[in-house]
Amino acid sequence: MKNIFKNTKTILEAENVLAEYFTRNSAKGNYLSDLPATEDDIKFLLSEFEKLNLTLIPIEYCYELRLSILVAWTFSLTFEFTDSSIRTQFLSLTKKLSQHHLRYYAETVASAFEDYALASFGHNFNKVEGLTNTIEMHASLSNQKSA
Repeated sequence: MKNIFKNTKTILEAENVLAEYFTRNSAKGNYLSDLPATEDDIKFLLSEFEKLNLTLIPIEYCYELRLSILVAWTFSLTFEFTDSSIRTQFLSLTKKLSQHHLRYYAETVASAFEDYALASFGHNFNKVEGLTNTIEMHASLSNQKSA
């Protein structure tokens, strides 16, 4: 498997690569685990998020990076990167928000599921739990494929 982010230098370029992949494959329905990502690809995304610190960026930027957030979070679980900060950063961010803003952030990131025909497994994204449960289901699918 080759690195999908081989010539990618920024997180926004990575987001474009992901958007292109999931747009091209949306007709058949998508699972995040369908992405042929390598450990190096996910390490790249995670390092970019380390530089950004999600807790300090505006929601508009979360919207621009929503596929990268979902992919990094899902595959950090898949590859068992226990020191991954993407989940921690996002959940830390949610603890600082009012209920209204919390729902808005979750729905913003989760909007990628509808926009790119990603499986939501029937979860509701009005709560962060719906988002985290869906991500965990995508990660478990990926683990089943690699077993």
